[in-house]
Amino acid sequence: KYSNQVVWEEIKQQTPVYNFDSLRTADMSEAVINLKDGTEITLDENSMILISFQENKVDIDFSRGSIKANRDNVNDKALQTLQIKSKGALVSIAKSDVSLSKDAGQDLSLTVNKGDATIKSGENQQIIKQDQKVVATDEELKVYELNLKLLTPGPGDYFTLKGQSGSYTADFTWEEVKGPFDLY
Repeated sequence: KYSNQVVWEEIKQQTPVYNFDSLRTADMSEAVINLKDGTEITLDENSMILISFQENKVDIDFSRGSIKANRDNVNDKALQTLQIKSKGALVSIAKSDVSLSKDAGQDLSLTVNKGDATIKSGENQQIIKQDQKVVATDEELKVYELNLKLLTPGPGDYFTLKGQSGSYTADFTWEEVKGPFDLY
């Protein structure tokens, strides 16, 4: 939805995103936004954001659903601040890969897949590192250590059904996450 309109437009591949645009996905749909600095933002189904651009800064107002922000490929010279706001919480990331989820009226969940992120909610502020998850409630930030990491299929992997069978068997592989105090 363009900032100067009240009607939602259908978008197609390669549609440019402008300052203060709102993006919403419906059932069985997704959107991938590629920013000029190399940031890739993925909106899963039933998600909504408002995006605004300022000099050296990108702000995302995350309303609901689940999104992923991947900044692995951002050139250090092009690196801008990326801040994601949602229900009183503010997430700041630099060269990181993070996943966020939030249902309408629910708490914000942030998982750091690579790098780190800073989250601030009310008077609480915490740096979340790789393989950690935080749930931001109105009162506190609850940090969890992740014990397993999904290796395959990778995030965003697609499977194409061949033939008439209408089914596909996907192999899942996991890896145990070693914490700083684990013995090797």
